[in-house]
Amino acid sequence: MQKAVGEFQEGVSNFQSLLDKLVSEVQKEREKLEQEKAQLFQDRQDFEDESKRVAQVAASDNEQITLNVGGSIFKTTAATLRDSPAPSLFAAMFSGRHALSFQKDGTLFIDRDGRHFHDILNFLRDGSFNFPTDSTDLKGLLELRAEADFYGLPGLLEHIDRYPVSFFSKASLACQDAGSIL
Repeated sequence: MQKAVGEFQEGVSNFQSLLDKLVSEVQKEREKLEQEKAQLFQDRQDFEDESKRVAQVAASDNEQITLNVGGSIFKTTAATLRDSPAPSLFAAMFSGRHALSFQKDGTLFIDRDGRHFHDILNFLRDGSFNFPTDSTDLKGLLELRAEADFYGLPGLLEHIDRYPVSFFSKASLACQDAGSIL
């Protein structure tokens, strides 16, 4: 009988060990599920926040934006800036993912030279590039190209780069006539 009691106690001990192991595994699984639940809650909250930002951006399509570009004031709509072709700086700025810092007067300041921004803005509005073919303003065209590059507007860069070679020849001749070398 003593042997049977010993075997029974050993069986109970093995059973208790397996039960403890099972309880430990269940507790680990419970903790893992709690972590996943917390992550899902955070993901849902992030999604809801992003949805609110996107809805806010979509609702502001006709919102008038005043830009101060190096001291020059320009007015446009949020949609014109937001809908500019990626990878433009404006598409990123007005995507709703970034907080914009408006000045006290309600303008959004961009620390760039504003002399060519009207060409940038006209390109954003209708995709056109209108530069006089009889002009000899090579410097102005190159400055505009630098601005288009800064703002991330490959479409405008393509327009500028396709500009007739004759323009560059005329500009070079004009500079040579003035006694300078291009």
